[in-house]
Amino acid sequence: MELYLLARAQLNLRKNAMRMTNQLMKFTNNYDYQTNMKALYKLNTQISSGLKIQNSFEDSSVYNDGMRLDYEVATLEQVQTATSKAQHFSKNTDKALGEFKQQLETFKTKLVQGANEIHSQTSREAIANDLQGIKNHLVNIANTSINGQFLFSGSAINTKPINGETNEYYGNAQAMKTVGGAQVNLTYNQNGHELFLGKDGDYNKKVTSNTMLKAQNLDDRNKTVYIDSEHKMRDLIGFKYVKDEKTLTNQDFTGTGVRQFQDTTFFLQGKKPNGTSFTSKFKMTSDASINDLLEKIGTEYGNTPTNKVVEVTINNQGQINVKDLSKGNQVIDFHMIAATKKVANADALAGGIAGASSAFDTVDSLTSGANPLEAMVQANPDDYEITEFVKSKYEDLDGAVTNAYDYDKINLKQEGRNLIGTVSQVERGSGKFADDNTTLSQVVGSKELYPGERDKYDINDQALKMQIKSKSGGDYKVDVIFGSAVPPATSGNAQVSITRPDGTTYTTEVWDSFYNDTTNPPTTEGRETQSKNMTFRQLNDIIGMVASDSVPAGAGGNTPADYMAYKQAIANSQGSVEANMDHRGRIKVTDKQNAVTPIKVGIYDEVNSDQFYGDSTGTTPATTQGDGSLWNFSANNGIEIDSPSVDIFDDLDRMIEAVRSGQYRADSEGEHPRNSGIQGAIERLDHIADHVSKIHTKVGAQSAALADTNTRASIMEVNVKTVKADITNADYGETYMNLMQKMMSYQAMLQSVAKINQLSLLNYM
Repeated sequence: MELYLLARAQLNLRKNAMRMTNQLMKFTNNYDYQTNMKALYKLNTQISSGLKIQNSFEDSSVYNDGMRLDYEVATLEQVQTATSKAQHFSKNTDKALGEFKQQLETFKTKLVQGANEIHSQTSREAIANDLQGIKNHLVNIANTSINGQFLFSGSAINTKPINGETNEYYGNAQAMKTVGGAQVNLTYNQNGHELFLGKDGDYNKKVTSNTMLKAQNLDDRNKTVYIDSEHKMRDLIGFKYVKDEKTLTNQDFTGTGVRQFQDTTFFLQGKKPNGTSFTSKFKMTSDASINDLLEKIGTEYGNTPTNKVVEVTINNQGQINVKDLSKGNQVIDFHMIAATKKVANADALAGGIAGASSAFDTVDSLTSGANPLEAMVQANPDDYEITEFVKSKYEDLDGAVTNAYDYDKINLKQEGRNLIGTVSQVERGSGKFADDNTTLSQVVGSKELYPGERDKYDINDQALKMQIKSKSGGDYKVDVIFGSAVPPATSGNAQVSITRPDGTTYTTEVWDSFYNDTTNPPTTEGRETQSKNMTFRQLNDIIGMVASDSVPAGAGGNTPADYMAYKQAIANSQGSVEANMDHRGRIKVTDKQNAVTPIKVGIYDEVNSDQFYGDSTGTTPATTQGDGSLWNFSANNGIEIDSPSVDIFDDLDRMIEAVRSGQYRADSEGEHPRNSGIQGAIERLDHIADHVSKIHTKVGAQSAALADTNTRASIMEVNVKTVKADITNADYGETYMNLMQKMMSYQAMLQSVAKINQLSLLNYM
């Protein structure tokens, strides 16, 4: 019995073991089947798609690398598209500039042809017309547009840049950039402001007198011999040393019988290369050479035995040239007049030289001091010889044509509906032309900075005076007063006082508007403007207000109501008169209601203008220079031959003007006394051509950079795609081998399952 029970138990145990094995085998078979199917599906998908993974969860590192590389590929494709379009724009700019240069070369050929003095007026007119045609073509090139986009308008690509009639530039100075990669922007345009109105830091400002000084000591007085550096002062004054010229002969000037003559006093004023204004009064003996005079002028500008800041020369027409040796600087200015006291005759020279030489020792100004030279000469004109170095046809404050004594007390120049200052305002710190936001203290010819200020010069206790004839014909007098500083303040406040045609006065602050966000609600309020912070915008607002007859009623004051009245008056003026700074830093007043404006505006330094303090040669106790006019807005000054800044189309117009009038050099007696003439035009044109060449080179470099960037982006795109392929793409050979292996394994699994499924109970018994 026990043996039976033991055998029964063993049989039951074997049956249970068989059941567990069957279930496990079924599970295992299903698992192997699914695993193999998944592996086969994955391998088939890899072969069909060519990718290692199809979903991010399959391999996050591969997925992340693939996404990053996709982004890089997209960026590189964008770079290629953008640089291709930019290249097209830049290449068209390059082509336009090439044609511009060719036309300038043609212009120069014609200009040199016009410099030949054998031409008749008819032939000069023909040449001038040819030059005008070339200039018109240059304007057309400047206004080139591609697909409706103007090449030289800066970012204002829908705006035609140049007005061919007025030569005004309507574009902006903004650069257009395209993407060249991550955080890389490439410029692809050339703005017209830099091209047509740009500045070259490797050029010098050069000014000239426009009178042709002649030697006057020849037997044949009809023969023209121009003064050169080797001539003496006596050669310049000649027979004008005496009233009775017949008592002198040529032997009094040359040979063994040379006489001694009285000194000549010079009145020199202008601006030095460092931007400071100055006046200087000095004497030259009759035996001094013209070269001595040139050296003296250089000394007054700041030359020392070891350092020259200007070069002073005389050309072969007896005209004095002053060249600033600081490249890129454009502030120097020049005005000079010489006065010689005559004696009665040759016999009077013996005892009269000393008295005649000291005749001007007490002269303290040219027009407006206690002892002005002009009044002295006008009282007894036959007693004096005045030598002029600069003449202009500008208008003085009284409406008369300027004379030798006038320097900066003249009206803005009228051009149709516009009044334009003849002197550019230049920021002393940056060398840039002033704009509406520039302060008057940044351009002033003062010698001292405000304490702690870098580019603002001391204008405390100074004043500007204006004479303005309004659009209605009313005569206004305006004083802009810069208040004194009171320690510890560093600047006083600016005030304006306006005397109306009826004699009544309006006085108020030069108001500055500011947004006060501390009030509830926030308000716009007026505050006093410190002298050092007064801008040209504020000065121009005053000019516009007065010129348009918009001065507020009453006496004025410094209350909030006065601010509101002041602000409203400025707003009222803008409908009829606009005043602002033009592209060359000159005050420009525009009459919006008249084609030819009746408005007149004169502005000058009230405190320092026309003041000469003693003799800088040291013959009197006053050995220092005068301050000179701290501001000049219009001036009867030296003629500009060249300057670091160009104004291409205005410059071309002056060149055409010189050819048409047959003016070969600056000529005070010519039709256009302020024109530097054909000789000066050739020098200026060489500068313009060089300027355009520099711009052309820069555009070429931009095009090359765009092409290089495009090529690099194309190569990088291929490289990145290759890297991506290595990371994300399946290896077809390896994947196919794995597929074959998995298929063999799958088939073996199926065969094993089939055999297992064929087993019966007998296999276990």
